[in-house]
Amino acid sequence: MNPNIDIENDVLVKCDDISLENLINVQQELRKQEMELDQKIEKVISI
Repeated sequence: MNPNIDIENDVLVKCDDISLENLINVQQELRKQEMELDQKIEKVISI
């Protein structure tokens, strides 16, 4: 995770350096978190 970016509860709460690179990093991090949540949901559903 980029130290210039802070995401809490799926909301960008801090972005010290708003550059294209940082925005792409935010997008990638949110996608990663979304995939992790999807996996957790699938596990719960399968039980």
